Amino acid sequence: MSGSKQDQKPTTGGKKLEADDTSQFELERLLEEKRLVQKLDRRILPIACLLYLFAYLDRSNLGNARLQGLKDILGGDPTGKLFDWINSMFFFSFVRLTASINQ
Repeated sequence: MSGSKQDQKPTTGGKKLEADDTSQFELERLLEEKRLVQKLDRRILPIACLLYLFAYLDRSNLGNARLQGLKDILGGDPTGKLFDWINSMFFFSFVRLTASINQ
């Protein structure tokens, strides 16, 4: 009975199953992506926070070094211009390298 109506499958039923399979696949993909983002957040965010903390401490330590006698080490810089130039070169190179890394 290959020509009977019982052997024939309705075309709309097949399309509905394909849509359900696709939506299930999309749902699984979105859940997997969400888990990946959470995993990356747990690993990268603490490291990024520590790096920002260390960068802040580094900038404040540079000011403290000047107060603690860095000008004497720089050859008796009474006006502070040499310290200003060294400080500027540090920050210019820091900004330039940070910009090139983030691109």
